[in-house]
Amino acid sequence: METNSTPRPRTAPPSPVRAVRWRWYLLGGAVGAYALLAVGTQARARVPGPIGPGTAVRAALVPPTFFGGIQVNEPDHDRWVDAVAEAGLDSIEVTLYARQQRWDEAELWYEREAPWVVSEIRAAKRAGLRVVLVMRVALEHGLSANRHLWHGMIWPRDDQLELWMQRYRDFVLWGAGMAAREGVDLLAVGNELSSLASTLPVQQLPDLYAYWIDPERVAAVRSELVRCAAQVMEEGRGDDLVQLDGGRYRDLEAMLGAEEQVRRAWVHAITGGNPRNLGHLNARRGRYERFWRRLISAVRDMYGGGLTYGANFDQYDQVGFWDALEYVGVNAYFPLGLYGLESESRVPRMEQAWRRIGERLASVVPSRPTILLELGWTRWLGSTVRPYSYSRVEVLETAAEAAPEPDSLTCVHWATQPTDASERVAALQALSNVVQAGAFDTLRGFILWKLTTQSEHRAIEPFAVLLQPGSGYTDLGWQSTPVTDEDALDNAYLALAARVGDTIRTRLGRVDRRR
Repeated sequence: METNSTPRPRTAPPSPVRAVRWRWYLLGGAVGAYALLAVGTQARARVPGPIGPGTAVRAALVPPTFFGGIQVNEPDHDRWVDAVAEAGLDSIEVTLYARQQRWDEAELWYEREAPWVVSEIRAAKRAGLRVVLVMRVALEHGLSANRHLWHGMIWPRDDQLELWMQRYRDFVLWGAGMAAREGVDLLAVGNELSSLASTLPVQQLPDLYAYWIDPERVAAVRSELVRCAAQVMEEGRGDDLVQLDGGRYRDLEAMLGAEEQVRRAWVHAITGGNPRNLGHLNARRGRYERFWRRLISAVRDMYGGGLTYGANFDQYDQVGFWDALEYVGVNAYFPLGLYGLESESRVPRMEQAWRRIGERLASVVPSRPTILLELGWTRWLGSTVRPYSYSRVEVLETAAEAAPEPDSLTCVHWATQPTDASERVAALQALSNVVQAGAFDTLRGFILWKLTTQSEHRAIEPFAVLLQPGSGYTDLGWQSTPVTDEDALDNAYLALAARVGDTIRTRLGRVDRRR
């Protein structure tokens, strides 16, 4: 996999391939940093020291493992957790949500009762499973002020920030109280609040922001996507590419232009109106650092379990407070493959990617175990190239054997993309191989996104993996399984997930799955 240690000079003509690799993608705003697996940071995270005498109980020599899943929409919690346990997994993940109104204000609210979440936690405990509770914020996309933004871009104005922090603190402490009462094993004090949790000072504007004020790079990406959309339309597909956003935009080009304008204005807002002056940005980052540390300390006063934070895959090295937590939490939508790879080439290439990911995580936060709080791929062909992309069109880096010319990009229309669930099985096979070889030795768990006992969920959730109680999970011979046999491939996927957990527990001296 080709990598860059620094962004390309802005004076150079933008290569479409490189521009796309550095693009901050529409889906969730995640940077399209195909090269970020090894990109250097402007400021390293602090090297964590000992957890400290006040947290001796939490700092067990052999930390618990968390290999499990999060559900789609399960009607029967007991059936759900029993199916998870039968698959050989040891954990589930549950979520408490707060709702953010305008992205730049302190309008944050949440329901103070969550009986359905409590029901799931209690069912998991009856089944002997561990529970990870994640505190998440959802940005209200129905508001016009939030159009083209996502929750990772929440940034309260100066006159709103203190109130926002108070309200977020109340939300997390409410969740910590529930976690303490219900015996939750791991609490994530936040998730994907990328701008608010990037707390290390910077010496230049981060590329996640600089992209939006670089006209050449933005134009190069827009050109590739518009060309792809036109190709799809010419082929008689692409009903989802016209009258976008409820008819607000006539086509993809108009929508992308509007998005660019909104996000350019956002960059100016978070830098105090001057992206070249980093004083405002760094002052905010310092304030955020102090906020998170005070919050974590307050949580510890009422909750005795382990703590983590869910950083996005392109942002975890900008978090400065890992030393205050027991686990480094990452939502692991790392690019792993290339489009068009021959099936026999997939696993070896993905092994290389997983090794780099493990090395990178260990180098940034060397003394903390890692849990991948979201790990998953859709069942479509090309899902491992950019796991965070699954709507409208995309242009994907392509393997040499499938490319008409070097550095080619393949146009993909996700709504009509062929199914190939074997690709995500290959991704887990590669991770299993790497772990069995003794690499990625900081890994202590992952949460599969998303598991279900309901086959009908496949029609509404592209990430869905079907739990099949009584099926006898096995990964033997999956490479010869037809790509359309989703039941067999989901079975192998879950067997491999359990194998990774067993390997790590054996390495740690833990032979049981749930204690």
